[in-house]
Amino acid sequence: MGDTYKLESVEILFEMNTDYKYQIAVSDSPDITQEDVVVDRSSNTENVQRVTEEINQECRYVRVYVNCPASNIWPCILEVKGTGESTNANVAAGKDATASKEGAGHPASAAVRW
Repeated sequence: MGDTYKLESVEILFEMNTDYKYQIAVSDSPDITQEDVVVDRSSNTENVQRVTEEINQECRYVRVYVNCPASNIWPCILEVKGTGESTNANVAAGKDATASKEGAGHPASAAVRW
């Protein structure tokens, strides 16, 4: 996130309504480990498309782990949104977006909305 935030919640919008298995981890370090998991839905059996998970922790890094649901479809996240407040100025404003992988015709810069 580029700065330390009081992260209140994380909302995930999946591509379809099914039983996604996921975890959310938060940390002040980019070296996130299993000990940093604050939401564990790795045994989820409920069909969901949009979920909002309460976090209520200060952190700088957020990682979402997603596994294939029981239907064995490829998990697809359409959007991840965090809600909270920075203790400092917005250090991401005006900066370029990056991604570890981009799809054809879908550059990382298209994901940024201001």
